Amino acid sequence: MAIDSTDLAAYANGQRYRYKGGPEREAFSDPDASWGHRSAVSSRKGGGFYGYKLHLAACTRTGLPLAWEIRSAREADMRVAEPLLDRLGAGTDTASMDAGYDYRSVHNACGNRGILPVIAKRRNSGTPEGPLARTSDRFKRLYRARSAIERQFGILKHHFALGQIRVRGLEQVRLHADLCILTRLTVAWQEAG
Repeated sequence: MAIDSTDLAAYANGQRYRYKGGPEREAFSDPDASWGHRSAVSSRKGGGFYGYKLHLAACTRTGLPLAWEIRSAREADMRVAEPLLDRLGAGTDTASMDAGYDYRSVHNACGNRGILPVIAKRRNSGTPEGPLARTSDRFKRLYRARSAIERQFGILKHHFALGQIRVRGLEQVRLHADLCILTRLTVAWQEAG
């Protein structure tokens, strides 16, 4: 299983000022959204964005979503890992995550549930090596399987309308994401059956 997050831009104007050099905005069209940071991908420029984050746990074999949660963009990835692990239940033996999850609390949360953490090392991290050395072939193989979640984000955004949020407010964005992901799972079930 792999855990990661992706940005969901809000259907709102998140500009801090009403106009260049003008007064600060007092109200936003989507007050539940917040400023977050995204990395550069392909032709998209990285940096700040105004919106939400989809935190997702996906199967590395099938690529299908197992558990998900929508939070404000400012919410740190590491804070959502434990609730996702709780939703998975028994049967999960490894959890691959990027360096944004390399914190002692995430390692401990995995260990407490009998899950082997496969987490990339954060620069200047003080977390211990863990039961699986990051230089081992098994770690590298398990970490490479994490690419399944990145493919799933692309499929959800480009083929299931998750990239075009046209609602405002956290509850409405959650409903939109739930419907997109459940549609994805239904299509996969129909294709398999």
